[in-house]
Amino acid sequence: MTVRSQRSDFDVPMWIGARQQLFDRRLGLLFTSPITLLALVGLPLMARRDHRVALYLGGSLLLIFLLYSKYHWWHTSFHGNRFLLPIVALAAVPLGVLIDWTAQRFRK
Repeated sequence: MTVRSQRSDFDVPMWIGARQQLFDRRLGLLFTSPITLLALVGLPLMARRDHRVALYLGGSLLLIFLLYSKYHWWHTSFHGNRFLLPIVALAAVPLGVLIDWTAQRFRK
């Protein structure tokens, strides 16, 4: 029995990993959940209401994305990019703000 560290698995150059996580045809965020990218438009709208929450949420989304951009094995899932699922879930908040803002525009 041995202990293995995954520290050495975070060896991908960040910009290459980020590009892959966004644009990979099978697992990239643009192709598997484009609404998540649209939801990010809601972050500035959130900042108008409470800049601390928007900053915390946006920073969390960015940190998760950048962390897994360095991970060598991010693409090893058969059911989608499981490492981006926290981003998809957290993006529901700015998406809700964006939907609310859009609905208010149509009511006028």
